[in-house]
Amino acid sequence: MRPEDSAHPIRVLVVDDDPRLVMAMSDVLAAEGYETKTAQNGEVAIRQLASFSPDVMLLDMEMPKMDGFDVLRWLKKNGIQVPVVIASNNDDVSAKELGAVAKLPKPFDLDQLLAALASALGKPAHTRYVIYRIDAGQQMAGCHEVR
Repeated sequence: MRPEDSAHPIRVLVVDDDPRLVMAMSDVLAAEGYETKTAQNGEVAIRQLASFSPDVMLLDMEMPKMDGFDVLRWLKKNGIQVPVVIASNNDDVSAKELGAVAKLPKPFDLDQLLAALASALGKPAHTRYVIYRIDAGQQMAGCHEVR
């Protein structure tokens, strides 16, 4: 799935309480052509929905204040239809019952992230190899595509 294949960039709401992970995912998705917004917990994610209509939500299940399960319940209760990819280490069967459409196991790599987003959007995944270089401070230092 390539964002430029659609009329507008695919909008992704990234919800996770780990600021480094949120920044890394947002940067990687932006480099891939996605439009992203971020939220550090479920409460902020719900507020973001007032001004940002995501095509898909990437949702961590374990967060303070309002966790991923609470967000899924809120979406269902309020009739909000957005495909949700849950990011979790656990087997979250109840998340599927609440409407999650795909699961991304933690930790994950770029191909897994893109495949989960493609699955949630009902599109074929675009396979390619990208090498990301991480510096000693765990910050992305650069990347290049290998064909």
